[in-house]
Order: sequence, then C-alpha cells, then structure tokens
Amino acid sequence: MRSWPLVLCACGRIAFDPAADAPPDASCTWGPWSTPVLLSPILQSGSDDYSASPALGQTQLYFQSYRSPSMMGDLWYSTRPSPTGAWGAPIMIVELSTSDNEQSPCVTEDALEIVWDVSPVAGDLNLWYSSRNAVGDAWACTNPSAGRGLSVGIVHAQLLRWMVRSYLDDPAGFARAWDEGTEQLVAPFYWNQITADRARLAEMTALREGRPWSPADSPMSRLASAAPYDAGVFRALLETILCLALPQEVMQRPGIKDAIERLGPKAPPPAPGPGRQQLLQLLSA
Repeated sequence: MRSWPLVLCACGRIAFDPAADAPPDASCTWGPWSTPVLLSPILQSGSDDYSASPALGQTQLYFQSYRSPSMMGDLWYSTRPSPTGAWGAPIMIVELSTSDNEQSPCVTEDALEIVWDVSPVAGDLNLWYSSRNAVGDAWACTNPSAGRGLSVGIVHAQLLRWMVRSYLDDPAGFARAWDEGTEQLVAPFYWNQITADRARLAEMTALREGRPWSPADSPMSRLASAAPYDAGVFRALLETILCLALPQEVMQRPGIKDAIERLGPKAPPPAPGPGRQQLLQLLSA
C-alpha cells in the first residue's frame, strides 16, 4: 500500500460560544511564514532526515533518518524540556526497528500512539501501528504541592508489573486489564486529589475576598478533622496521603469509623505561625 501524508485544515468557529466579532462562517486570513530556520545541528546527520512529527506540546520530535548505526530507514526521536528549550541527542526507537525501512512517523499529541510506513526491500509500502502505556505522571498529573506524584507513579508501576506478568502474550487482554486496573486502583487517588484541590482553591478564594468558608462534608474532611485528636485516625490519614490506602477504604475500618463518629466535626487546632492578616502586615511594614 502506498500512502501519502494528508493535512486537514479548517477556518471559522467550531463548537465555541457565539462571538459578536465575526459570523460563524467567517473566513481566516493567515499571516506570512517566518524566515525558515534550520533545526538544531544535534538533530541533523550526514544522511537523510525527514518526516518530522512533533508531540507533547512540541517537546518531542519523531522523524525518519538513515543515520548510523543501521544506515537504513529507522524511526528516531528527540526531546527538550520546554517548547523553546534545546533539543537533546536523537534516540532510535529500537523496538520498532526492522530489517526494512521505517518511515513517515505520525504520532498522536500525547505520544502514546504512532502510525508509520514500512518499505520492504521488494514490495509496496504498508502502514503499521503501535501504542504504549502511560504510567504515573505520563498518565495523569496531580498538584505538585501535595507531593503525591511519586507515590501515584509507584502504585501505577506496581500495577504494570502485575499486568505484564499476567498478559504478556495477550496484547488485547493486557490493554483491557490495564485500563480497568488503572481506573479501579489508581484513578481514585487522582480524583481525590482533584477534589481536595478544588476545596483548597475555594478556601483560598474566600480568604482572599474576606468571606467565611467551611469545608464541605466528605470522607476526607471528616478524616482530616478527627486526625489531630486521635492517633489511629492520624495514622489512617497518613496512609491516604502516602497513597497506601484510599479515604473510602480507611473510613470503613471499625476503629477509624467509630473514632470519627465519636469525635464528630471539630475545629482544627490553630496553625503555628502568623495568620494571613499578620503576614500581610509583616510584608507591608
């Protein structure tokens, strides 16, 4: 099969809120192209390099090259720390390399799926597809101020070990089990952190605007409320923070559940150090 790259473009407004500055079918006017610039020398070789495909917000670049060591068409990639950072030395995608020529990579923006052409020594081009699993921060990022990224990543990596052990020779079964296991065992930590972030954002907004605020009733708020007054509840809270257990799990333990019901809603002890108003006064002094 011979394949050709296809680029689809569109103008106007699609699925956006109505705007008064232009009708929905308004035409677009493109500005002129900037002066062409040769990409970093570290990406170049003495052989042909072409068919580049960016991904992950222009921080990864996939391309075809005839460079050494194979001097045949292979797929390579380079990374950089930011969209304006310096490119790193290209790395060959060894697991996709064959004795034929691999060319024209097309990578999804999340860099988890790739389609490319394989050109046999004799015969027509054929399209091939591959995918990979996202683990830890590559799957979902949480608020870095919570310090849970490594813990969630370790939980996810442990799940990956279990899945590979059970489904190494069953790619379809692996994909289904990986998705189900991720949603059951890892996703709750992510969604619990999102809930906590939204509650914290609401609290900070209320404090900034001088409005009263009280946390919504939830398993985590009840657990956090009782933790300063009961050692067992405090240890259970640490388990949830370190991603050893979910709040929904520890709340069902008889001792924890009884302690939380006995203590009821309690005001948190005063935090050490100056409050917001005191801190503002110190800064303005």
